[in-house]
Amino acid sequence: MGLRIKIISGFIILALMLTIAGVWTILELNSAGTSVGNILDENYKSIKAAKLMRESIERQDSGMLMLLLDHSPNSKDILVKADKVFLEAFMRAENNITIEGEQEFLNKIQIAYNNFSMLWKGVIANKESIKPNEWYLTQSHPLLIEIINLIENIEDLNNTAMYKAAISIQSKSERAIVPGIVAVLSAIIFTIIFNYFINFYVINPISKTTAAINNLIEKRVPYEYNIDSRDEIAKLTEAVYRLSSYVEFEKSKR
Repeated sequence: MGLRIKIISGFIILALMLTIAGVWTILELNSAGTSVGNILDENYKSIKAAKLMRESIERQDSGMLMLLLDHSPNSKDILVKADKVFLEAFMRAENNITIEGEQEFLNKIQIAYNNFSMLWKGVIANKESIKPNEWYLTQSHPLLIEIINLIENIEDLNNTAMYKAAISIQSKSERAIVPGIVAVLSAIIFTIIFNYFINFYVINPISKTTAAINNLIEKRVPYEYNIDSRDEIAKLTEAVYRLSSYVEFEKSKR
């Protein structure tokens, strides 16, 4: 193997090791960013939908109280608009189910909300036949609390999932460091090995050849050719050996 090929091969192997480590790191980080990003996006949508449901149900509760106490002529409009917002938010949550147990809570919310909306619609149709205080405390308010608790359960599920996603980011980022560490350690080990071979195949033969030439010139010690390789250094040493032999032969002719 030629000297040029030996050196180039060493740099190619080193570059290949660093490239593999770099690609590995990029894939790990990309995988972490994509998967966790999707999870966070889905959880955020569910939490936002739950927040809208909570706000709309509380607005309906306020509208119902105003309706019962005749404190606002717009109480019916408040109830109708809040009902529309709640149903839209509920549909968003139902179309974004990603966590085990979420569907069960949504089913309970749907049942409780249907009962709740039927109550205030019944009040609008026949308010005179009910006792406001007793009706609110025994029928409306318990349903309101039940719905809010169910909504909080959905929020808790998604908040827990977001926390687990954050832990997953940390775990995957730590795994993404591994290729870099492997690349650094491998590069150090390979550099040591590569340096050994450079010394063995290049530096030492050159040093021996230089010493042999100096001995030939200064001490008239016959040049000895003994390089255990077949690269350019060996050819150079062989050429020097031939040159020294030729010089000695020419001297002997005189």
